[in-house]
Amino acid sequence: MILNQLKQIKTMKPTVSPQQHAGAFSDRIESFAKPTAGALRFGRLFLALPLMGLTLLSACSPDEDVAPPANNKMEHRIEFSIAKAKEYNEIIYDDAKAELNLTISVEDLRNGSNTILWDTVFSLRHLREFPAPDAPLVIKKDISRIAAAHEALRLSNSTRYFDRNNTTWAAAESEIVPRDFPRAKVEIAL
Repeated sequence: MILNQLKQIKTMKPTVSPQQHAGAFSDRIESFAKPTAGALRFGRLFLALPLMGLTLLSACSPDEDVAPPANNKMEHRIEFSIAKAKEYNEIIYDDAKAELNLTISVEDLRNGSNTILWDTVFSLRHLREFPAPDAPLVIKKDISRIAAAHEALRLSNSTRYFDRNNTTWAAAESEIVPRDFPRAKVEIAL
């Protein structure tokens, strides 16, 4: 079968252009094609210019509204849940105290600057005075604000501890809340 196909390929005639068959009229065929191509180019240009003009005029009409700006509104419901980590009944915790600072701010992600929207401080108090783990204090804040695309909401909390020997140590946490998360909850265990 393959041999038959090879024989057919060998017996095929070479392709001849139409101008080789035109003979004496070949010059006239070429000269006829040239003015027709020029006329077609002029016709396309003649139609394209008015169409582009109409498009530009319709795009600039004053009665159409400009596209609305992107939604730059930042809306979040933030919950801080505050409780002591355990009951602190041991003698070692008799004079142990803590101070808690909560902050909600808008951070500029380009330069790292912060604008504080809300903050509160639980002044220095005994660890035993903070709410029990099974009944935490919940603080809810609704944030609704116009913010640029390069700004994000940052939640921070910092705690300073003092023991009965006046030894001090601190702990701090911070997180950025994505714009598409309408609710955020921060649990703080002292």
